[in-house]
Amino acid sequence: MRLSHEQIAERYPIVMKDTARFDAKATRDALLKRGGPIEAGFVRHAYRPFDSRWLYWEKDTKLLREKSPHYPEHVFEENLWFSAAQHLRRGAEEPQACFTSQLASRHLIERGTSMFPAWLRDEDMGSDGNTTRRANLTAAAQSYLDRLNASVEDLFHHVLAVLHDPSYRQANAGALRMEWPRIPLPGWPDGELEDAAESLTRSAALGRELARLLDPDVPVIGVTQLPLRADIAAIAVPATANGRNMAGEDFAITAGWGHHGPSDAVMPRKGSAVERAFTPKERAALSDALPQLGETTFDIHLNANAFWRNVPATVWQYKLGGYQVLKKWLSYREQSVLQRPSRPEEVQQFAEIARRIAAILMIASSPS
Repeated sequence: MRLSHEQIAERYPIVMKDTARFDAKATRDALLKRGGPIEAGFVRHAYRPFDSRWLYWEKDTKLLREKSPHYPEHVFEENLWFSAAQHLRRGAEEPQACFTSQLASRHLIERGTSMFPAWLRDEDMGSDGNTTRRANLTAAAQSYLDRLNASVEDLFHHVLAVLHDPSYRQANAGALRMEWPRIPLPGWPDGELEDAAESLTRSAALGRELARLLDPDVPVIGVTQLPLRADIAAIAVPATANGRNMAGEDFAITAGWGHHGPSDAVMPRKGSAVERAFTPKERAALSDALPQLGETTFDIHLNANAFWRNVPATVWQYKLGGYQVLKKWLSYREQSVLQRPSRPEEVQQFAEIARRIAAILMIASSPS
């Protein structure tokens, strides 16, 4: 049974709303005439930091307003991508490097995302009929890695580690505001420095750990997967004011975290974040991690009764790519925006993002 435009508009009003560059009825008519949808078009999509969603990729029409037609062919399961900004707004000190293996949004980071892959898909077909890939490297970079017996993925993860190193960003703050990041490479260009290979390997190992933590779709034992570390388990614990397990309306995010602004863009609001001192039990659990997590903590409220207990200050305030990550995530889940209560698994997702961020802060150090 084919539904009319009016029936679709009644069920899903936003998809049939015209904009300056989108004619909803004409677009739907064209796609219905062509036939579909195309099954392979349903893909995971890195929408915002730690916020992956499902997307229907459509190369024809303006169903997707802005798209790069040749981008998807280079997004394949074993490929790795990080984001970077050509220059930063004044006062920005946070990392800009998100990690993903998925299609990324233009606004994955605030300044407009440029994505850099480890691999590119070759235009030529392999002898077995399968497409082949090549490292996304200059000849000089490939020669450098060959001398160190290292791979493009080692270099990729080294870059990720450097971009998340607070000391690197502090030392290069002026340059990062004006141009692309310049990444130090041990023993560049010939790799003849005595410990160059060891330094790159050590940095790449840190980068691989960061990549796992930055990818919300990848489970991390001890952080998002049982058994949890004691310090991690104490962070962002779902709780209620009445002391009972969350149920029913407790899952509704109604504390005023987001609203629709101009052009229906979702904008963050103040919400309800209650700052307090750590309890003795929380201090004992977090122990050696406290210097990285701040002097105070927050209880972050879904509504008047339900909240996440103990979101340390640096975790709550953590920014990536221009966004305060947890607050941005909440703005999209406000019930008036989402048009439904959140689900138990989404409440758990917030806790897992907070724990990923805490783990990143705990390991943040110079890769050298």
